[in-house]
Amino acid sequence: MGRWKREHPLCLGCKAVGRITATAVTDHTVPHKGDHALLVDEANWQPACRPHHDIVKQRLEALFKAGSIGRSDLRLDSAKAIELTNELL
Repeated sequence: MGRWKREHPLCLGCKAVGRITATAVTDHTVPHKGDHALLVDEANWQPACRPHHDIVKQRLEALFKAGSIGRSDLRLDSAKAIELTNELL
């Protein structure tokens, strides 16, 4: 993941709201929950800063688990993620 983080140096969620913040975490868009295919699938990775990973993404995952949002909403540049970013960060 080190190479991937170097290739994606900015947080996707921050970029979506016009901020420039360094990537701290390579997040799995869809939580892998031990599924090796999701774990290693680079198409399932997104660059995130700590607040986006630890606050916004956790809220998105809770909404996803409850069935309130779909898979595409788990992206940090989705409309729902932008709404939560503006609300929480």
